[in-house]
Amino acid sequence: MVRVFKANKLSSTTILLSIIILAFILRIYKLAEIPPGFYADEASIGFNAYKILTTLHDEHGKFMPLFFEAFGEYKNALAIYPVAIAYSFFGVSEFATRLPQAILGVAVVFSMYFLAKELFGKKMGLISAFLMSTIPWHVHLSRFTIESHNAFLLSIVLGTTFLLVSFRKNWEMRFLIFASISFAVAFYTYFATRIFTPLYLLGLGVIFRHELPKLIRSRIRTILIPVTVFIVLTLPFIFHMSSGKGFLRYQQVAIDKEISSPSGLAQKAYQLYFEHFSFDFIFLKGDSDFDGQLSNRHSVNGLGLLYKWQLPFWVLGIFFLLVQKNLNFAHKKWAILLMLLLFPLGSVLSDAKTPYATRSIIGVVPYTLITAYGLYIAFNRLTKLKNQIVKIMLSTLAVILVTFIASLFLNRFLNLYQAYINRAYGYIGFQYGSKQIVNYFLENNDKFQLKIIYSGFDGTDALLNFYGLENCKNCYKFDPKPCESDISKLIAVSVDNKSGFDKSYEATLKEVIFYPNGIKAFEIFEAFSKKCS
Repeated sequence: MVRVFKANKLSSTTILLSIIILAFILRIYKLAEIPPGFYADEASIGFNAYKILTTLHDEHGKFMPLFFEAFGEYKNALAIYPVAIAYSFFGVSEFATRLPQAILGVAVVFSMYFLAKELFGKKMGLISAFLMSTIPWHVHLSRFTIESHNAFLLSIVLGTTFLLVSFRKNWEMRFLIFASISFAVAFYTYFATRIFTPLYLLGLGVIFRHELPKLIRSRIRTILIPVTVFIVLTLPFIFHMSSGKGFLRYQQVAIDKEISSPSGLAQKAYQLYFEHFSFDFIFLKGDSDFDGQLSNRHSVNGLGLLYKWQLPFWVLGIFFLLVQKNLNFAHKKWAILLMLLLFPLGSVLSDAKTPYATRSIIGVVPYTLITAYGLYIAFNRLTKLKNQIVKIMLSTLAVILVTFIASLFLNRFLNLYQAYINRAYGYIGFQYGSKQIVNYFLENNDKFQLKIIYSGFDGTDALLNFYGLENCKNCYKFDPKPCESDISKLIAVSVDNKSGFDKSYEATLKEVIFYPNGIKAFEIFEAFSKKCS
């Protein structure tokens, strides 16, 4: 009996290790090249991490801040400090900027094993970890850095796991403290957590409404210490929000300003909420190909957020979850459903006109758990067949079939991801070309009085800062002296946006930069201003 147990344990450990290795490879392979380019949010995070590493101050001179001012709002600490640590090992680069997000993504896969194991058992843990390791939604958002999406996921997954473990162990206090720490950390990760996490904690309070009063009456210390820990850890966040600075991002992406009537806003919110559950968004188009979406940064073109083969298991999982009447399972069931009900709100309570894979990223957790539950139910039904030969044959066939189909879809995802290089390089994607432009500026630093990026990017200052690292002398996102014709200028111009350039400058072409697919992207000119009339 002991040998069998040890063999099973070794087998589970081996399988989990294989899943973690797979997750790592999918998130780390060609990390600097795919997605193509380097978006301004990544550059801003990278430059602030560089400043923290070299001066212990952010780009605005603030000492070791918890919130980093950028683009008229504030980025969270867990988006910056892990990148600074990565720079200390690997130097300043695109790879090192994206690496913490990829590593945290692997940690999310690992933590999903423990959450699903606590919910349903060891087999469910392995199934959930495998699904999370390969789901396009999570793989893609683990490969670039605009905020710390994965720190958000990790904190919610760990917090929920510790809470459920504490409940199972008759409210053991140390696990409640771990849960408090995890949920508190969530507030320092990503903007969407400011909407999701308070509502999720409130919902958990409702789920455990019968147990909490008894706990308070009989063991007040057990609840008081974790609550105190939570309050202490969230105080800086509370002060940040109360100062008004924490609402700057919300003011930028607040509920659609084009709609003035309350009924219009309600109708838009209602429609957008349910679009997050649509087949098109989850299984067919994802974020990038969804009708009305202008950006293709947030999901892989040609693919849903989940694979189509997972749809029947999702349906099976949600059905059996809803009809589950085991009272011992009720708290777990409602915790999953609560996540599912709340996940669209990060997009709905904003100016979004279509579902956003980023703002609704927490949805990957309940979708993974429910799909895994459906898979588990399907295989569990096969194992209950009385005829042993039929049971073994059908179970083996099912495993082979699911493995084969999953492999085909994973292969298609990888092929589409390679093709993504040729689809997400432009202005609505990751805005490829800034590295090549700034490198050319640096090579000619002392030959020209001004270096200017005329068009083609958002957040040009951040890109100049990141690639120049304060060495790009007199580099600008606009011409500070447009009428002075005796100043030599090196100007990079997007071939898609040369509006007004020819009228303003006498220019000689010096360099051409191409997108990864060979299409001309930017032209760099030696230029002199025409005299202003």
